[in-house]
Amino acid sequence: MQGTFRANAQETKTATEKKSTDKKPVSDAEARAAESNAQPAEIRASKTPTSENTMSTGVTGNNTVADRKVSEEANAADDKAVSMENNAASGGMSASNGGNLKSNMPDLKSWPMAGQMAAKEMTDKYGQPDGVTAEKLYWKDKGQWKKISVSKDESVHIFPVAHTDMLTQCISYKVPLDKYDDLAKFDGSVTVDRTQGTLSARCDKEANNLLALNLAHDIIMGKRTVEQARSDFAKIVQEKMKGGNPEYMQRLMFKPATDAADTDVNTTGLDKDGKKVSTPKAAAN
Repeated sequence: MQGTFRANAQETKTATEKKSTDKKPVSDAEARAAESNAQPAEIRASKTPTSENTMSTGVTGNNTVADRKVSEEANAADDKAVSMENNAASGGMSASNGGNLKSNMPDLKSWPMAGQMAAKEMTDKYGQPDGVTAEKLYWKDKGQWKKISVSKDESVHIFPVAHTDMLTQCISYKVPLDKYDDLAKFDGSVTVDRTQGTLSARCDKEANNLLALNLAHDIIMGKRTVEQARSDFAKIVQEKMKGGNPEYMQRLMFKPATDAADTDVNTTGLDKDGKKVSTPKAAAN
């Protein structure tokens, strides 16, 4: 019986080896195909690129690197276009320096509250400032005003009631020389620039600046004495505090000058290079 088992095993081995040698050689491609076909249909489907996958990734096949570069360049161009559109829409473009004033605005939250309120009042009335620094906002030629500025720094002022000054508003006005002292006595926050031909008031609100300039004009025109103007200043402010709307705090009661600059006279007879001039006035122009 053992001999029969060995004979049968030998025959089986021989048949197996013969069957193995009868197989044809298989290429690498055929092997990969056979391996893929042996996988479940769900797995084969997940490895097949679809139009949806292509749109979401933007890269396929041998064009992966090139397509990614094109996509990045397109995104960069879009970002630049959006940035330019936002800058234009902000209304803060400065023709002089090409900058965006709105983006350069100082952080007003760090300013005293009175300064924040003055900045808001001017922006609401006259739009974005024409110039900005970390400490000041500037406007030029807005309505009746030649210049406007709001500063972070404040000056304590207790006339006619305790407050702080940070809002300066300036008009063209030729103040007679003999009235300078009277204006200084009336209100220390009313100032004259003879050379530029301006009269300015510095307070915390536009209404208060209007009042100061109207009373200063009355002093210059001889309608009020310094003492009367100071007394009336207090009365009008109290009227406003009680809910009134005094006319002197609504608008200027006079028309500002168009050009009040005073170049003065040349007292040396020389120009800026040290050469003689024919008339004293010539070197001043």
